[in-house]
Amino acid sequence: MSLDAVVARVAAALSRGHSLFSPAPVDAASGLASSSQTLTSLSNRIAASPQTLGAQGQFANSYGDVAQRFSGRLSGTAVLDAKLSGLLSQAAAADAAGRNQSATAVNAAAADTARTAPLTNTPAGQRALLIALRDRINQQRHVIEAHKARDATLAALVRQLAYRRSPGTGSAPATASGLSGIRPPTSSGAGMSMPNFGGIIKAAAHGPSGAGAIGRPPHEAGGLLTRNSTPRQVAARIIWEAWRRGYSPQQAIAILSTGLQESRLDPRAVGGGGAWHGIFQQDTSYPGRDDPNRNIGEFFNRLQDKGGPPSRDIWQSIFWLQQRPGDATADLAFARGRQAYLGEIQGPMPTARGLYREITGTQKLL
Repeated sequence: MSLDAVVARVAAALSRGHSLFSPAPVDAASGLASSSQTLTSLSNRIAASPQTLGAQGQFANSYGDVAQRFSGRLSGTAVLDAKLSGLLSQAAAADAAGRNQSATAVNAAAADTARTAPLTNTPAGQRALLIALRDRINQQRHVIEAHKARDATLAALVRQLAYRRSPGTGSAPATASGLSGIRPPTSSGAGMSMPNFGGIIKAAAHGPSGAGAIGRPPHEAGGLLTRNSTPRQVAARIIWEAWRRGYSPQQAIAILSTGLQESRLDPRAVGGGGAWHGIFQQDTSYPGRDDPNRNIGEFFNRLQDKGGPPSRDIWQSIFWLQQRPGDATADLAFARGRQAYLGEIQGPMPTARGLYREITGTQKLL
């Protein structure tokens, strides 16, 4: 085979390898991120205190129990949408990076050919070109193999996001939200049944922080809190919120420890000469801070913006939120803030860990 034929075959092989990567990879993450935000907002609205809706008596109590269950399931779906959004974004970025790396090999092969062309009338020059082209083929092969492995990892992570079909829906396909239809009112006048949210999500395996699975929900979640709720009831609610939003057990314990330090989990706690109210000692920028349910909910909403479940260090994220939320990063907040606060919120860890074990029924040492 002539040298020109070899060069042409190498160029064709490199072109085929390059075509495995999309010239314009589609990043579908934004739609899922929007879905996650919508579901989280809906979850928070459903979880609103019945008193906020002007409801009282038996309806308010029943609403609180049902709302908590449905709110948690919606939030669980929102967590999965957010994780899937992140994985899709990673896939698009990996495809773009792979194309760039492959293009480097393709362009380098063309440059090698042009550079050695004047020398290919000699055996040494021909040999030098063939060696250079072989290296470029190997370079692209390594790129393709690396991205095949990455794609397999991302595919496995997507398969772990267990969006599940609601029970009793027959052969209908599973939906992203896991919501089935609403049954019409019964003839007995009992009213309209709520949607069947059954079977939604236990969890994806490991988050970016490496904190591990999100664990089990508390079996003492109970109804919505009042200002007379006990510390144990408050702890159960915090653990429930952490679970439904995708935090690991270790992260939930850190959040619970923060609440213990801030207020001893007392919904009526007031500090800072009256400036700070409630379980997480919130200032006037927190709407509804005197409602313990909204106090907890808004803490989690803002913690999400400081890293949320994927946080590399949940303690630094909490420090950032509670001490210097206006700073650009957690590291900057810690460098500028009152660093003794970190030790203060870590102080109640043994109590927080014990509460977590009791309320979730977890026997494993955390």
